[in-house]
Amino acid sequence: HDIGMIVVPEAIVLKAGPLTDDERMTVQRHAAVGEQFLSRLTGSHMHAVALAVGAHHERYDGLGYPRGLQGEAIPRPARIIAICDAYDAMTSPRPYRPVIVQNEALSELLANAGGQFDPTLVAVFLHARCWQLDDGLEHIQDDDT
Repeated sequence: HDIGMIVVPEAIVLKAGPLTDDERMTVQRHAAVGEQFLSRLTGSHMHAVALAVGAHHERYDGLGYPRGLQGEAIPRPARIIAICDAYDAMTSPRPYRPVIVQNEALSELLANAGGQFDPTLVAVFLHARCWQLDDGLEHIQDDDT
């Protein structure tokens, strides 16, 4: 989903401090660049994949980028990617902030349901219960098992 990050200079990606307005605009271009790149590929699902990549930073409340799409106007795969991308970003080390523990990341997703994220898809993500147990083992379960 972040194939467009190829155009973002490493110095920006690894920057520990706040981004300048120009740097932020460079980073924000990655969604549109990824969509443009993937739209040139052929295949039965490539158009849908390209649209999802291009919209994965749109927000459910319409305050995202690059197009400012809102709610159901954002392709569902992009809304799913947005949740997964945010969870991964929060729980992975970044040069500009420490890792957030899983419970805090899940709380952050829930707090942003209906604003940044599709509330129905956040509920599905939380319901899947795909987290590490206290003993460190991966746990993947849903109510049908």
